[in-house]
Amino acid sequence: MKLAKEQNDAEDAENARHRKKINAINAQYQGQLAALRAQHANGRDECYFS
Repeated sequence: MKLAKEQNDAEDAENARHRKKINAINAQYQGQLAALRAQHANGRDECYFS
């Protein structure tokens, strides 16, 4: 019983680390995507209003 709890706790900790890393990667990706969208929007504005 104690071994199963220790294994579950270890697995939960590992999953938490993975979630944290995935969230960080996702946040970085969302930031890059927002910057790219802004860059494209500015390019369209320059094209249309030049």
